[in-house]
Amino acid sequence: MYGKAGPSRPQLRRRGRRVRQTTIEHEPLLPYAELLEDLAEIDFPSIESNVDEESRTAFFVALNKVASQLKGRHELELASEELFTVVFHKCFYLLNNPQSCVRTIVLRIFRLLLVRDRVLQQYLHHRFDIVVLR
Repeated sequence: MYGKAGPSRPQLRRRGRRVRQTTIEHEPLLPYAELLEDLAEIDFPSIESNVDEESRTAFFVALNKVASQLKGRHELELASEELFTVVFHKCFYLLNNPQSCVRTIVLRIFRLLLVRDRVLQQYLHHRFDIVVLR
C-alpha cells in the first residue's frame, strides 16, 4: 500500500561500508602499538591521587588520537602486556571521573578496542576481569 521512502537497509549498509573503506585508505594510520606507548608515557603521579590538569588533558588528547586511528579498522596489532596494563589502569581511573566528556572518550576507546579484537577480549577478561557483552 505504501511506497518505499528510500533505499533498503542492505543498500544503505553497503554504501556506508564503501565510504568508510575509502576514508581509511586515504588516512595515514599510525601504528597502534606506538599510540599505546604515547598513552603509557603520560605521567600520572599515582592512580589513586588527583591527576594534574595538564597530564589529564594530554591523556585525553592521546586517547582521542587512538580512538580516531582505530575507527573502522578490523584488525589490531597487540602491544606488550605491560603497555596494556598501564594504559587500561589509567582508563579505569578516568572512568570514575565525574566529568561526562572524560567518560565518553574512555568508553569510546574501550568500545573500539573490545568489540573488534577477540584476543584482546580474552586478555582483558583474564587480566582485568572484564567481560565484553555484545
